[in-house]
Amino acid sequence: MEKNVEINVGRDVTGKIVLGDLIIKNSYNKIKDSNIDLANAIEELGTHIANTDESNHDSEKVTDIFRELQQKIANDDKPHMIEMLWNTLVALVPSVNSLTSAASAIKSLFS
Repeated sequence: MEKNVEINVGRDVTGKIVLGDLIIKNSYNKIKDSNIDLANAIEELGTHIANTDESNHDSEKVTDIFRELQQKIANDDKPHMIEMLWNTLVALVPSVNSLTSAASAIKSLFS
């Protein structure tokens, strides 16, 4: 059984984001080491997801998709995989598209 771990993903985040495991923290740090703007986008996205309560928001599924998206970005995975995960996340939490700079940073990885 997976244990939830609370982590702060950035120095400017006032709240905590509860995510599945420390893999998220490791992938975030990997992104941060190579691209601070992209890390900031991930941070903003994670904070938004943690604080949204959209009607179609299945938090476990969204967390899994967010975790996988972050891992794919950290591992510089194939653009079409990142795009597929992004589109799935947008379908589950449409308001992430309103995060203009974060959405733009993520979309730049596959467009």
